Amino acid sequence: MVVWTLLPCDKSNPPQPREVASLGEARAAVDEHLGASKFASKERCDLAAVEAHTGTSYAQALTVPDDVYAALKALNGAAALVLLPPNSTGLVVGSDSVVLMYDRHGGLKGLPPNERASLLTQAAGQPRAVRGDCFVGRLAYGPPAAGQLRLGGEAAPQLLTERGWLEAAQAAAKAAAKAAPTAAPTAAAAGGSKRGSSFGAAVEAWLAEGRREKVAAAVSAAAPPPPPCAQRLLDGAAAAGEAAAGGAAAGGAAAGEAAAGGGGELSWEDGGEEVTVRVTLPAGTKSRDAADCEWHIEDGPGSLRTLTLSLEKKRKMRWVLLTRND
Repeated sequence: MVVWTLLPCDKSNPPQPREVASLGEARAAVDEHLGASKFASKERCDLAAVEAHTGTSYAQALTVPDDVYAALKALNGAAALVLLPPNSTGLVVGSDSVVLMYDRHGGLKGLPPNERASLLTQAAGQPRAVRGDCFVGRLAYGPPAAGQLRLGGEAAPQLLTERGWLEAAQAAAKAAAKAAPTAAPTAAAAGGSKRGSSFGAAVEAWLAEGRREKVAAAVSAAAPPPPPCAQRLLDGAAAAGEAAAGGAAAGGAAAGEAAAGGGGELSWEDGGEEVTVRVTLPAGTKSRDAADCEWHIEDGPGSLRTLTLSLEKKRKMRWVLLTRND
């Protein structure tokens, strides 16, 4: 368990220590807090960022359509600025890196400026206009898990004013700018060196993994339930009525008559271009012709019989639900 620091954009709130027990817990805490977009406002939208994201230019922030802004506000994803590259020596942070994590969509959402965070980036030699709340944490990189991230030591609020690592961060930023003046911002932010660049890439990959997991969870939650192919009890002693699925009618009715009592269980299989439906019927069931589908009745266990229908789909799509129409 180590401490990271939350830097609120609201200056009336002081920096707040937050305990994290693992990399996964730290990333979840960052994503959850930043994703809330508590202080977002359409009036503060960065119009240049909105145009770059949507491809549409707006003369004023208030002319951004509400549905467009709602989509922008819902964006979620943290970005990382490596204030101090890993494996520096002679510092209070040891070989740990110091990383600032902020909302990468702050301009799109219209988050307010975070003056303390912006001053911290300036003190570390990497001036950046940070928007919204952000986190400062320490991450370790390399042995004993070579090429992998792990939690570093304490990044309590007192660390943010510690002179030693800030001076080392300034020197690293100057060296990076001198060595590669045209380098991409992420490489410069990571220290410019091969070591720093690989660390910056590892941090971004770690954050991106969290975004992918969140998207996958949202898709899974929104997805329809798996096809109910298991046995399903029908109402009464019914045989089969008309079948339809997901708005793709099968092109005709499948019907049968059943005497009261027994049977009534349905199962089905999605075969891509057709669906096979099986319904158990009481013994002695009489059947009549059904248009536009293939069907047959077989003897089943005990006195039951089974009606099997093959329904051709008009639209070749996966069926996720089968309903019986009285």
